[in-house]
Amino acid sequence: MHAYRRLRSGNEAAFEVIEPEDAQPFLRFFGDSIGAHGAEVLAATVIRHRRFIWSIDPSPIAQSEDLVEHLHRWQPALARWLAPQEDALRPLTSRWLAHRFGTPMVAVGGELRAAADRIVHLYATSLRLAAAMGAVLQRPVDRDLYKAAIGASEFFYRSLDLPRDTLPWFASS
Repeated sequence: MHAYRRLRSGNEAAFEVIEPEDAQPFLRFFGDSIGAHGAEVLAATVIRHRRFIWSIDPSPIAQSEDLVEHLHRWQPALARWLAPQEDALRPLTSRWLAHRFGTPMVAVGGELRAAADRIVHLYATSLRLAAAMGAVLQRPVDRDLYKAAIGASEFFYRSLDLPRDTLPWFASS
């Protein structure tokens, strides 16, 4: 993912992913992306999105008083409920990210870094939501639970409606 952000259009012959020698700057960015959004906003999104969740019963998550706390303290939930399942979730995650990363190639006219950054935030949010959902249910994140987290993350980014007075001048007109 970090190498994708460095791709540039215009010189198709040199259009390749080059892994950086030091991935730490990207990993810091990714970690910041996971924790970027307020827990209350994310919890409200899960509650609003529950009517679209079919892979699991969303009621225990949406009704949990612990959801906000697990979203605030996402690191322990990620380590316990999500990280051990990484290999099992890889096929679903890879397929989903392949679809997400294909879109900027055809839709954004060369703004690959901005598009990649949006996808990184979307992916990071899905991980945080999945970890919190696993913690609420006290079970490892499986394929069905991660599908619910992916959907909630997509819903969050597609339905985020910021008040005009919080936007920069060029976006509020």
